[in-house]
Amino acid sequence: MVAQNGWGSAAVKSVGKNQIYDMDGPAALSYVFDAFMGTTTYKTVTYPAQVVLASSWNTDLAKTFGDAISKEARAWNISGWYAPGANTHRNPFTGRNFEYYSEDGTLGGAMAAATVKAANKNGLYTYIKHFALNERETWRHYGLCTWANEQSMREIYFKPFEQAVKQGGTTAIMSSYNNIGTTWAGGDKALLTGVLRDEWGFKGTVLTDNNEEHGFMNQEVAITAGGTALLYNGMNGSKSMTRLRETASGQKLLREAAHQYLYTVANSFAVDLTPAMAPWRMPAIAGSAAVYVICIIGLALSIHRLRRIRRPSMATVTVSSAGE
Repeated sequence: MVAQNGWGSAAVKSVGKNQIYDMDGPAALSYVFDAFMGTTTYKTVTYPAQVVLASSWNTDLAKTFGDAISKEARAWNISGWYAPGANTHRNPFTGRNFEYYSEDGTLGGAMAAATVKAANKNGLYTYIKHFALNERETWRHYGLCTWANEQSMREIYFKPFEQAVKQGGTTAIMSSYNNIGTTWAGGDKALLTGVLRDEWGFKGTVLTDNNEEHGFMNQEVAITAGGTALLYNGMNGSKSMTRLRETASGQKLLREAAHQYLYTVANSFAVDLTPAMAPWRMPAIAGSAAVYVICIIGLALSIHRLRRIRRPSMATVTVSSAGE
């Protein structure tokens, strides 16, 4: 749950937790996949981008959007949504403006809170992102340093996240790639513990942005700072927690991170989620197994037949005389 998270997390039988799925992104459930079956579909509803939604200044519309996408998520057995995007535009030309609301923190906060509250009501937990000051795309994966003073952060750039926590009731947040000053946002204790948890009273999961092995994202640092889990390829990869496991204080932090994650899951429809077994699934699995067995047998017979053809028969061997 802590080191092997991202687009969902595997079942944990000891606590009765089912396999669950999370999905991107702010204008749609980007796609839907089944990690165990290897199937993917892109047949999901696409909504107007968040910058268009915010241009309406209509919080009722934002509420309707949150209600609609959360109902769609439930139909797809998706319990977590990597959205909405809540950063504030600092420049009109930056690469993520389309999925953030506005250059005004109060407007962005009102739209985010309305969307999150409606989605949470239907049992979908929302990873509001990217916390914080992620207002550009260029170089953000490579240690970009973002500078702002505390007044501007609190009055403008933190405002949408604060309103999503206090008014929307979100139980999930995604931290950002960039540094705030020279400290990675995903490992910034002043941000994740001091502001988010202690001041705003946030309870739940702080997930990192997608781990891409750029060197500066350290999950043990993130957990020490108040983070919860590493977005790292879901069920297909994990990160070592060796240093935290070696001490009692480190084990306590890991336990608290697991607790916070389970709090998010417990306050969603994921607790009641029993993944539906499609009627075609078992026949498909049985049929696939039969095909594999037949192919293996066929390959073995072909190899055996080929060896017999290549081996010379004793009846056709001739011995040349010395004169010849």
